[in-house]
Formats: sequence, C-alpha cells, structure tokens
Amino acid sequence: SYEDRVTNTQSLQDPIFRTLDYRQKALFSVIDKYGDYSDASITRCWIAKDGVNYSNVINANNEIATIVVHDLSDCDRISCLYTHVNSDINIDYEDEYKVECTPFKYCLYYQNLYGGYDSLLLNKTSSESITTKSNSLTSNVSFDSKVHETKMYRRATNRKFKLMTPRLTDEQSAKMCHILQTNQAWLHNLESGEVIPVNIDDSTTQIKTFVSNGRKVITYTINATEAFTKLRF
Repeated sequence: SYEDRVTNTQSLQDPIFRTLDYRQKALFSVIDKYGDYSDASITRCWIAKDGVNYSNVINANNEIATIVVHDLSDCDRISCLYTHVNSDINIDYEDEYKVECTPFKYCLYYQNLYGGYDSLLLNKTSSESITTKSNSLTSNVSFDSKVHETKMYRRATNRKFKLMTPRLTDEQSAKMCHILQTNQAWLHNLESGEVIPVNIDDSTTQIKTFVSNGRKVITYTINATEAFTKLRF
C-alpha cells in the first residue's frame, strides 16, 4: 500500500460510492487487526435482501484477504462484518453497500492507496476507441493492381477508454486520488460482461471541489488503456 493502514480497523476500503450495480462483482479487503493467528479476527460477508441476511458468502481469517462476491443478482444489500474469532455478538466494524439496478455502463475495479480494492461505477457517456501503430514494408514497383507496393506487415492495436464519473461531492472527489495513483485496475463492461485489465493514463489531474470548480458540479474524465497490446501480422 502507499499509505499507512489505519490500525483501528480491519477494513482496507475507502470507496467513493457505497452503491453497487447488481451486474458487477463486489470486492472487500480486510486485515487482521489483532495480529495474532491463534486468536485471529474473522470476516463474515453477508448478502441480504429485504433486510434479511440469507447467505454468508465467505469467512476470511488470514492476515490480509480480499473477498470477491461474483453474483449480486438476487440481493439489495451486502454487509461485511469484522468480528473477533468466536465473537458473534460484538461487531468491531461493518461495511454496508446498497445493490441496485443502475443506469451505468462500466465498473472500474482498482487497488486503493491502502492496498485494498474498491470499485467505481461510470456513466454511459464513457467511450471506447482503438489506436493502431503500423509497420510497413516497401517492395519493388509493380503495375499489377493486385500487388501491394507498400505492405503492412504488423499492426499493434490498443483499446482506449474515456471514462466519465457521475457527479461527486467534495468528499467523494477527494477520494479520486485512489484511482489516479493506482497501479492495478480492471474495467468491467456491465452490458457485455467483459472484464479487462487497464492502465490509467492520466499523469496530472486537479482534485476538484465545488468552489474550485467554479461552483459547478464535480465530474472527472478518466483516460485508460487496455493493458494488453494486440499484434496482427
């Protein structure tokens, strides 16, 4: 992680929003705050609907663990309960997220500055483009219309994304530093289901507030590139 962890909590989360889309995956990162494997802390990740906990997704009692909930299609809330081992009554800390049907197109999963994993839903106004670099070979001049004098023998292709955030408050805007400084990110197309690794391209971004933004609503554009280059020979 880039910043000191808070010693008082097991949670390594610092999400911008606490709303999840039912099509995405949910990620929760925890740390053993007691530091004692013989009496370690434990995490229970509950899926709930209509106020009733009905599925204990996973228990984690490692020093550091990331829980991934793959299916949110039949729930409206997720609770991550951080308790001491054999202590079902005393809850040290609880993370709660709403699960909804949202109008968003993309979800960005990223490692935050504490070493945990968060996600951010992104608007349908986000766009995708393709950049191509070509290598060419020039042969002898030919008057045959079927022969290429200049041939492209290799193309390197990257997908680029211009990702648009929803409107943010000042507090939410301050947490954009987690995304802009991350070295691990994945983009999930919620409409197609495709998940790809991406690199965040932005090297300089002003962290906005309502006042510094000319008393206008705060939004960000995140530029990202697919982390794999496709070669065609």
